[in-house]
Amino acid sequence: MALVTYKQFLDNIQALEITGVKKSYDGPPKSIPSANLPAKFPALPSGDESPLAFGGGVQFPAMTADMVVVYDTFQGNTPMYNLEETVKIMDNVAAALRGGQLNQRKNSFTMNVATVDIASVTYWAVVTTVTS
Repeated sequence: MALVTYKQFLDNIQALEITGVKKSYDGPPKSIPSANLPAKFPALPSGDESPLAFGGGVQFPAMTADMVVVYDTFQGNTPMYNLEETVKIMDNVAAALRGGQLNQRKNSFTMNVATVDIASVTYWAVVTTVTS
């Protein structure tokens, strides 16, 4: 099995098709027009490349990156997210990750809701940490 590079890993995350997402960026965008919401982009990856040892368990490098799906502007005076929209996006992200192949190994992920600042605008986002 060939090892995937960090660039390939990010490209695979960026290429995931998520139902309802209107625009996919190669990385954090400089701005997001409201007509492009929801939009997604991958963030910088990280990795754990422990040495392979004879006689012990073989551990392949693990790669991790956040996939951010921005879906609504954050109104400072009403800090409530749209629960129905948030859960729908989380379900769509999970479906894409369960059905997609980011790597030839099993992938895992965790999700949370956060605010993300882009070009002085704060957005609600579903941030998914993907490990492969």
